[in-house]
Amino acid sequence: DMNYYPSVFILKPGQFVHINKGRLHAFRKMSPTELHPSDCHFTLRSKLIEEENLGSTEQICVSVAWDWMFKGVTTKGINNELVSTLECARLNRQHDTQSLAIPEASVLHMARQFASQHEREVNSSPSDTIRRGSVLPFLSSKPKASGNDAQSAGTHTCRFVPSTLDVLKGIAPSLEFIVKRHSRAFEAAKQQHAKQSGDSVSLAKIPNTWENPDLFALDPYGDGDFFCRKCGEELSNCYMHCDGCEILLSKDYNICVNCHNEGRYRCFDLMHPIKDSPNSSLNHNGGTKLDRKGTCPCKKGKPCKNCGYCDHCSCRCHKCFTMHERFMTIKDEESLRNRVRSAVGGDVMTDATLAKIDEDETNVHAEQQRELQDFLVARQFEEETAGARAKGSSLCSVPGCSKKMQSGNNGMCRSHFREWEAQQESNDNGAMPSHFLTGDAMVVDDSR
Repeated sequence: DMNYYPSVFILKPGQFVHINKGRLHAFRKMSPTELHPSDCHFTLRSKLIEEENLGSTEQICVSVAWDWMFKGVTTKGINNELVSTLECARLNRQHDTQSLAIPEASVLHMARQFASQHEREVNSSPSDTIRRGSVLPFLSSKPKASGNDAQSAGTHTCRFVPSTLDVLKGIAPSLEFIVKRHSRAFEAAKQQHAKQSGDSVSLAKIPNTWENPDLFALDPYGDGDFFCRKCGEELSNCYMHCDGCEILLSKDYNICVNCHNEGRYRCFDLMHPIKDSPNSSLNHNGGTKLDRKGTCPCKKGKPCKNCGYCDHCSCRCHKCFTMHERFMTIKDEESLRNRVRSAVGGDVMTDATLAKIDEDETNVHAEQQRELQDFLVARQFEEETAGARAKGSSLCSVPGCSKKMQSGNNGMCRSHFREWEAQQESNDNGAMPSHFLTGDAMVVDDSR
């Protein structure tokens, strides 16, 4: 009725199975526990226990799974495979789902491998380039003949292996797309770093692969922390690292550039295995909206040892991020792209799917920059307006209020300051409520 026929089999020690792309599959570990007669594996398990004399003792069962990406064999096929995987990764991000594949990192390393191989072939004599440096050398050897296969062995020599130039032509559109994304992200981080306003962004001096492995906590070639903590996106070469989590917690909090642009780090994230306190010395807390130093009226924290603000309600450390490059610098990425361009010449395919993804991301990036600028302007005005309007006056800075200003209350009277604090904690975007922002020459609409 469902138009498919499942294969049910037992994988024994030393055996392996290859599961083709897109095939639904499920594994069940072997156990001597008796199954219910209605269980689909009841007969299989009973026979196996009897044939292998397993008895009732639990056996150690270890399986190793290797998830890999199919490259394709023709130029068009390679492009289709990569574009499909990149598109799936974008769709997964929309649902905050991590992809098993790592297409961007794979494309960067493929480009580096095949660009170097192509350059060797171009600069060497034909006799030197025959099968030299092949990434799949075992495919070039004849299979061993035995029995009835001896006659056909002479005609069955090897599978088809695409040339390095075909591979470069196939990956060129995806490489262009990836490098463009990373370059755009790096330029945005540079601009935010230069402004030195709002949430802090700094730039790492060298890529992770250049760091001393004995001192640097992360293995750039590992997979431990190279998926975005918020949306699950692959952190292929550019990612944002929380300075507060590094300094205060000695832990890694890595997110993608898009999530940083969207401000998704301005939240509470549990980092401590037991305590769920919003204290910045225990967990990631980028959602603080107050600016209290010294002895804090909240009486729930103490001055942060790094920034000096209250570590319960005002710490700024978890709003400070550093952009890291994982494998290579952005200039190295662009140089790699230029090497691939030089190899394929003017024969670079254009892909409509990648063009549409790039257009959507460009529009989203522009909108994110506008929203970020609005947020920074509102917050800067929020921090400055109360004190500026109250200079030289002992009255509350809220328009229409004739009460006396209280020291340490941002130029407001006690009642307005308490009201402002309450609204600060409930206001999602951290901007000052609209009736505090109405001045003689400026009105800020906070209805968004």
